[in-house]
Amino acid sequence: MKFSVRTPVRRIAHRHQWVPLAVLLLGCAVTTAAVVNLAAREEAAAASTFRADTLAVQRLVQAQFDAMVGVTHAAAALLAVSPEINFTEFRAFVSELQLPTRYPGLNGIGFAPRVGRRGLRDFVRTASLDGVDLAVRPDGPRPVYYPVVLMDPRVDGNGNASVIGFDLASEPEQQAAMDRARDANAAAVTGLIDTAPLFGDARRELILYLPVYQRGAPVATVEQRRGALVGFVFSRLNPETMFGESMAAAASRGLAMAIYDSTTSADALLVSSGEPPATRRSTAGVLIAGREWLVVASAREGRSAVLPPEARRILAAGGLLSLLLFALMRAQVRAWHTAEMHAAELHATDRAKDEFLAVLSHELRTPLNAMLGWLQMLRNGSVRDDRRAHALDIVERNARSQAQLIDDLLEMSRIMMGKMRLEKRPLSVVAATTAVVDSLRPDADAKGVTLHGVEAGKGEDPMIVADPGRFAQIITNLVSNGVKFTPAGGAVWVNIEADPQNVRIFVHDTGVGISADFLPHVFERFRQADSSTTRWHSGLGMGLAIVRDLVRLHRGHIEAYSNGPRQGALFVVTLPRMVADGDGSDGPELVTSHA
Repeated sequence: MKFSVRTPVRRIAHRHQWVPLAVLLLGCAVTTAAVVNLAAREEAAAASTFRADTLAVQRLVQAQFDAMVGVTHAAAALLAVSPEINFTEFRAFVSELQLPTRYPGLNGIGFAPRVGRRGLRDFVRTASLDGVDLAVRPDGPRPVYYPVVLMDPRVDGNGNASVIGFDLASEPEQQAAMDRARDANAAAVTGLIDTAPLFGDARRELILYLPVYQRGAPVATVEQRRGALVGFVFSRLNPETMFGESMAAAASRGLAMAIYDSTTSADALLVSSGEPPATRRSTAGVLIAGREWLVVASAREGRSAVLPPEARRILAAGGLLSLLLFALMRAQVRAWHTAEMHAAELHATDRAKDEFLAVLSHELRTPLNAMLGWLQMLRNGSVRDDRRAHALDIVERNARSQAQLIDDLLEMSRIMMGKMRLEKRPLSVVAATTAVVDSLRPDADAKGVTLHGVEAGKGEDPMIVADPGRFAQIITNLVSNGVKFTPAGGAVWVNIEADPQNVRIFVHDTGVGISADFLPHVFERFRQADSSTTRWHSGLGMGLAIVRDLVRLHRGHIEAYSNGPRQGALFVVTLPRMVADGDGSDGPELVTSHA
């Protein structure tokens, strides 16, 4: 029987099944919104700080380079005052600048005059009169020469002395920078070049050029500048040393910085403090002496965490609170479900009780009515003499049926109250089962059902410890149940199998079968697939329940199988086999049902 009870508690439980999940989702949504909002504000503040820091570093880079240009301008102005080169004054001026201390990265300031090819010999002779031993190199005729005649300070190891006489116009990149400075009347810088040919040591430096024009000559146009050009003041710049202060400033702000010349390729890198994986990156172009430098700043790893500490605290607190509310609501809903199940079970129990009482009254009244009717007919003499024996048989059969019902009720009551008394002793399973089957064969034959005898595996007769009467009751109920629910022409089989631990008894019929819905309840007390008073088969639904309890009292278990209606049924009883030295003794045993 299937019970479906829609109580108010069940309706509330079903209606609120989604509440815990909804509370959890709402809590997570609120927490996420708060975390996202706070993280966004932190991100905006960090981005603003990053922009301010990178702008400050970029300005520092520009200022440091402008300082180098300013010093070079001062040297150019000194040379432009007089049409004659005063070597002594120039050296004194550079010495006063204290370049290594005040301008780190500026490794020297020099002068390269413009000399035509025809005047080169006279220029060399004049320089020798001033104490400068000038040997112009590299050899080879050129339209214009820019030999280095001054380069200070000259200290050991800096290579400034070795550059004297080198023609700067012999290198295309140097010539290009000088042309830009001459035509623009402004500072011009080369790219990062190998200065080993100039200074005798392998270095990668920048050369900064400033033009020097004839004093008082017009320089308004490009042609005028080219005609008035006297030469160039130039400076050696080491970017790694020159921008050391910028690198330190960037590091103090938690930035990694790199400076490139025109492009961010590795060959164009001027100086770098390292570029680790970064969450923020900024690239800005800075116009430096006619070239565009790229200042790349990036936030160092750890400067911007995945979530700020406050956001992590909110996330943890919000998550814990959401989980707590979810757990509380889930516990509440489970309590509603539990209450609903208890209410449904109580309702089902009450309904089963009512149905049982209705069936019981019907089962008791039916044979009683038959007996009273035939007795009344016998008393009135309305039964012919040749029918009196048949009438008495009907009265006796109904009386026995009623007595059996009462015995079943008393049996069930004793089991439920724990007053069942078992007389356990060693018992031969095959012999005891065969005796029961033989006693039931007449009833099966009368109904037209073939009852197949016991088939024991390997011809053995295993022993168990059991109450013979209760064991016979188990087999009787199962076989009678099979015969009862098997229509004429069907069959019932009884088989026995044994292994070293257990004995299994199989009762298989070709009867009406058991539906899948009712199969889990087939051994429950007072449960019948059809509990109506108009059902085809009589009975109170206690036979299989008694069998289950008796099997359990013998420390065994029973299982039922069926493929569905009209597919027959199979019952398998498993009982523990008696060990070699016996595991029970004669005498009564009071046992309690565990059902």
